[in-house]
Amino acid sequence: MTASDGSVRPAIRPQDSMHRRLNTSLRIGYRLHEKGHRRLGLAVDAVNRLVFTADIPGRLALPDDVTFMHNGLGTIVDEHVVFEGPALIYQHVTLGYAVRWGGDDAVPTIGSHVIIGAGATVVGGIRIGSGSFIGAGAVVNFDVPDNHMVAPGRATMKPLEVPGAQKYWETC
Repeated sequence: MTASDGSVRPAIRPQDSMHRRLNTSLRIGYRLHEKGHRRLGLAVDAVNRLVFTADIPGRLALPDDVTFMHNGLGTIVDEHVVFEGPALIYQHVTLGYAVRWGGDDAVPTIGSHVIIGAGATVVGGIRIGSGSFIGAGAVVNFDVPDNHMVAPGRATMKPLEVPGAQKYWETC
């Protein structure tokens, strides 16, 4: 998909309706909170935590085209996170504020057409630019410009040096 500025943006259209279950539940919770039905909204939040193991409050204002893949399994999103447009969020993602002693507790702003990979953590008063991709397992606490990718560190291999490990395995 090409944006008006000529940049290429990923088309975010999950094909499977399975991914829409949590999204539908979140929208119902948001409408209940918005209309002043606090207890019903909190009940929907509790069901989301129990059924989907996702901690995404119904008070979170989500655009219609933000999708939580795999029903948001293990995903945690602070209620103040701002989504500017379509986004695709995979499982076990954390979006929230960074605890800093004496600092501000600002939350991230997620631009449009952003994909956040499984297990990624995005914290602090930062902005993820439009068209960006956050790789699986990445920890992001800095601004990401438009149309950029953040990848986690490369896995390395080291010899395992545990005193007595061989002796332990011989006794098993």
